[in-house]
Amino acid sequence: MRYLIHSVAVLTFCFSLSVAEAQNKVVVVPMGGATGDARPPDVVEGKTFSSKAGKGLTGTRSPGALASTGQPVCYDPACTVAPCDEVPCAGTGEDGELQTGVTVSPRFVDNGDGTVTDRLTGLVWLREGNCTTFFAGDSTGVNERPWAAALTAAKQLASSFCGLTDGSVAGDWRLPNLRELQSLVDYSQFNPCLPPDHPFLNTASSYYWSSTTYAYSTSLAWLVYFNIGDVYYGGNKSISYYVRAVRGGQ
Repeated sequence: MRYLIHSVAVLTFCFSLSVAEAQNKVVVVPMGGATGDARPPDVVEGKTFSSKAGKGLTGTRSPGALASTGQPVCYDPACTVAPCDEVPCAGTGEDGELQTGVTVSPRFVDNGDGTVTDRLTGLVWLREGNCTTFFAGDSTGVNERPWAAALTAAKQLASSFCGLTDGSVAGDWRLPNLRELQSLVDYSQFNPCLPPDHPFLNTASSYYWSSTTYAYSTSLAWLVYFNIGDVYYGGNKSISYYVRAVRGGQ
């Protein structure tokens, strides 16, 4: 009898939970938006999470999207010495033919307050690429600085510095991670390798810090080379490289 009561209780609980899941299911729609109480990163296929409605809720998520490289042309695949001739793209299988990945036009919005919104990623970037004074007391006189100082500069950035009039305060900004920083690169461009008609100011064709440490040798951090779009792991944290701050993201 005891086992029968236990089984009935379990069945009742499972039925109740199923009803709750049906009533409170959270669905994430494309572009990362979500309904319900969960944040988009919480809701992945087969994962459970808690919300104000209760525990054990489930959800689905649209696949993450990769951005287009921006390269629209194709080059002679037999060429091994630059400059290589452009060729018709049809049938080559090159990036310029397939042009896979997500695009949006216009890509960037100049907000008129020292910030630039990337409509592809939703990130908000500092427009100025060569700021020299990120906060009161920042006496370096140059943008380039070691990694720890770059982290501090980005965290301390606030409105009235670096051309900002957006009302932001210290703590709103940060140093971008490697994937965020690389997302700005357009591989059809160089010197600097930013998308055509971008609104950024004074981007150096040089290395910019990311906040991502190189796991193989943790005295190094990842860099993006904004001359040609190279991603480089060899940035010793004691060496000075460029800083561009970002805010937003998930």
